[in-house]
Amino acid sequence: MKKLLANMKFLAKPEWALLLGSVILGIIGAQMEQAHQSEFRKKIEEKMKTTTIYVANRNLEKGSIIRSENLRPKQVLVGTPTRNFIFSRDLTVIRGKKLDVDLRKGDPILISMLVTSETNRSMASKIPEHKRIYMMKLSKDQVVKNGFVQPGDYVDILSSMEFSQKGLKTFTILQRIQLLSIGKSTDPRSGVESNLISFFVTPEQMELLKFSEQRGVFSLALRNPNDLTTLSSKGIDEDSFINSDLIYRYADPAVEIHNGGKR
Repeated sequence: MKKLLANMKFLAKPEWALLLGSVILGIIGAQMEQAHQSEFRKKIEEKMKTTTIYVANRNLEKGSIIRSENLRPKQVLVGTPTRNFIFSRDLTVIRGKKLDVDLRKGDPILISMLVTSETNRSMASKIPEHKRIYMMKLSKDQVVKNGFVQPGDYVDILSSMEFSQKGLKTFTILQRIQLLSIGKSTDPRSGVESNLISFFVTPEQMELLKFSEQRGVFSLALRNPNDLTTLSSKGIDEDSFINSDLIYRYADPAVEIHNGGKR
């Protein structure tokens, strides 16, 4: 033991103690970094999980019988589809049912598109739990025409509002909202023209929409259904618009921002 202690006297020197401390800290840091990367990978994997829904394998007319050869699976991110979509567990239930609408190849098949014993249920009984149907009236120049926007499409909803102290301001109120109906039609092929649309919202979203409706006007922005990106913004007013480099970026000749104005 004495011999061992004698051989370890070098550890008492400051430089060796500092080196040993650095090694220990390095090991701890490496373990923490490894744990952080592992947690980050778990979060990424969680966000990238997919589920299987079913879409039409060919064009199908209203009244067509749903058969296995009419369906094909499609992978989508978990959280994208609602309960109205057809999942693997629903296949035995929907086979043999009739379509209540026309479908194009690649269109998702929704439970609400089928002729079933529940077709005549009230609309209220078809609303998902914790959701509400919000019916929004657009301005006259915002009439949805010629099937350009259809039930089932995804849109962003913008509102321009006038405030007594802040003037006009435009907000993106809701993002990636799926339209339930246009006018009174839920048929994606109806081509109906109307300035009345409806969609599912949470009670909190409904309050935002109602407040916006009383103070301003709404606009729709059609988006790709596979686009999951979201905008983080506090809205645009006169000052933020004037100081945005977007309105000068493509100017010819180029315009620079200088001291809060343009040059």
